[in-house]
Amino acid sequence: MVAAATMAAQCRASRVGLLQFDRNSLPAFDAYIYMAMADRPAFFTVGPWGYRLLTPILVRLWPARSDHAYRQLTLSALGVSGVLLFLLLRRLGHGLVGCLAAVAAFGLSAPVAHSAANPFLTEPVSVLLEIGFLLALETGAGLGILALLLLLATLNKELLLVLLAPVVFFARRPSLGEREALGACAAAAAPAIALSLLLRWGWTPHLHARVAAPGPHTLAFAAQHLGGSAGQAVYALLLGGMAPLAVVGARRAASRPYLQRYGWLLLSSVVLPFVAWAAAPGTAKVFFAASLVRLLIYALAPLLPLSLAALGSVPVPSPSASVRRGWAGGVAMALAGALALAGPWSLDRYRRFDLSGVRDGPLVLVLCRESVRMAQQLDEGKPVSWAPAELGYLESAAEYHEIKRLRWFLLDGWGPFPQSGYGPVAMRAGSASLLLPCFARNDLGLTLALSAPHPNGIWVEVNGTPVGEVGVRAEPSPVRLRVPRSALFRGDNRMVLHQASPAVPGPVLDRITIEPLPNR
Repeated sequence: MVAAATMAAQCRASRVGLLQFDRNSLPAFDAYIYMAMADRPAFFTVGPWGYRLLTPILVRLWPARSDHAYRQLTLSALGVSGVLLFLLLRRLGHGLVGCLAAVAAFGLSAPVAHSAANPFLTEPVSVLLEIGFLLALETGAGLGILALLLLLATLNKELLLVLLAPVVFFARRPSLGEREALGACAAAAAPAIALSLLLRWGWTPHLHARVAAPGPHTLAFAAQHLGGSAGQAVYALLLGGMAPLAVVGARRAASRPYLQRYGWLLLSSVVLPFVAWAAAPGTAKVFFAASLVRLLIYALAPLLPLSLAALGSVPVPSPSASVRRGWAGGVAMALAGALALAGPWSLDRYRRFDLSGVRDGPLVLVLCRESVRMAQQLDEGKPVSWAPAELGYLESAAEYHEIKRLRWFLLDGWGPFPQSGYGPVAMRAGSASLLLPCFARNDLGLTLALSAPHPNGIWVEVNGTPVGEVGVRAEPSPVRLRVPRSALFRGDNRMVLHQASPAVPGPVLDRITIEPLPNR
């Protein structure tokens, strides 16, 4: 009842702010990616968000429209998290009143309020799995249950593997010794590690991770940005007074067994918000105060027992010797192994164009939606035609019939931000490229209409394979080319136009038509 009451309060507080958002107009870049994933979870979007599949799958299965489903799932997951937190605290030996107060503090905390106000993210389900994992550990669940929970947590947010897997070692070390505890940790984490690797190597082998060690310039810039928001960071770290209370509780001698068991989770969950930016793709490495608040949600579960300890209730971890062994653990381990090995192969093999350098949320959303829709349309034998000069997009437009007017198919070589511009589109470089999405079951016919004040020639290639030449005159004269199926793959193919005379003004792309052809 306390958890439900806090979620009702959060729902009421965030209702007005959420009225401005729907499935096409969203509050942050991450939200656009997760919304695109909920449309078609089997199709990859952009890394690293595209590997966090659990929440989008649940939204897809939820009996409501995706934007409403995200809101309902967020409140439901946070409410159930409060219930599991109550059970965890009771298992640790805390009193009834203190546990209910902790549930209220959790539900009304700033990180939970942030999740309720921006429900299009993965944190609510992630914190539910985190608390569920800790409860399973305290109740003596076998390695199979822990492995399954770790796999689901990794499928929702890969950083949870780093936070939770070492806890198995620290929890089992007092009773099993270091060697066996390390083996238990490895066994519990193995399915999650296998799933994470197979998702990257098996599902998206054409994409290469771009995570690199930050250089001195990046670190200096991050430190400067963090220094500028130091007041907000300190305020976020206080967590409404829970953190100072936890410090007091941690100083009690009776809290040492708890700290030996969960010290890693406590430390890593507090440090995580300050280092998670380094794993994001792109060159803009910055801190955001909102991100600090959002990611501190993982610190609430390990902090609250220490906060109660400061008030006189000391956490007493359950003895690891009471680990249960039975058929349920074996079934859970088998299920975790099956999901880890078979899961990535059940996803669609559509090769998504590498969008890791794109920080335009509406563009990513429209590209992911429209590219697959276009590929399906061609697969059904229907042609697709674009006239770039007739397309355009107002950033204030929220309806999808407006946002889909983005010229998502234009890549580099057309000038700055050609996707969201208006008017004619001309080549601004010696080469310019476009996306050509298809399922690669048929040859494709390309009809190109280009015009330029000076005669020029264009030769066209698709994925590095030459497919023909186009003469350019003052008046657009459509030229038809054939792209063989052997030059295509299932996914976002890349078509490149090369100018024969780059010195003259580039030609204008008046129209392009793609149609399926019978295979030769």
